[in-house]
Amino acid sequence: MDVDFLNYSVGALVAADSRAATVLDAYGIDYCCHGDERLEEVCNRLSISPKGLAKNLKFYLKDQSPPTFDYDFWPMGLLANYIERKHHRYVKAQVPLIESMFKEASQEPFDRIGLLSEVRLIFWKVAEEILDQVAREERILFPYLRKMEKNEQGQIPFAGSHFDTVRKSIVTLFKEHHREGACLQELRSVTNGYKLSIHSSYWERLIYPQLEALDKDMKTHLHLENNILFPRALSAAEKVSLLV
Repeated sequence: MDVDFLNYSVGALVAADSRAATVLDAYGIDYCCHGDERLEEVCNRLSISPKGLAKNLKFYLKDQSPPTFDYDFWPMGLLANYIERKHHRYVKAQVPLIESMFKEASQEPFDRIGLLSEVRLIFWKVAEEILDQVAREERILFPYLRKMEKNEQGQIPFAGSHFDTVRKSIVTLFKEHHREGACLQELRSVTNGYKLSIHSSYWERLIYPQLEALDKDMKTHLHLENNILFPRALSAAEKVSLLV
């Protein structure tokens, strides 16, 4: 990937080459919920050397195997199916599991659960929203996106008036994703990146790895929607609305 990294938005950079996510994660750069920010602007805001980051990106991408999947070129329906079957299924299993662990931990004496009371409040602030959001995507938005794709292929008609439904759904989801991204950042901060120590409680040792796994999956999940699927859906819906 021989490009001028600094002129890319962070979301577009990861969309173009998913391997870049590893480097951005190492710098603590949010590409999933703030993907529209140019890399150079992010560097200036976070006091990161732009040239140093660009050099590290070039070095890392040069020596790594090409990404397995190039999601940016997947058909819209295929990408929606992939998100639903991989990331939605994971979220629907993982969130209730972590919730049940927190409920069990809450029965323990306060001095035996460490920071978990604070961590639990942050997690519960967003857990139900994530499940509700996934359900709405599967019930409303994703079926629309599949119909839009079939419309583009000339298989079925798709009313231009449905554009507003698609647009409003995506705008709402963008706002929710920003809140979820902020909560994930809070979790990373209060748990020190989910790190454990010899003083960590039993429940911290049990729950932190589950939270870290959810965090990692959500980064990819939100990136695929915010930086690839949703912009493409808005563009396709706009084209349909212009035909009315």
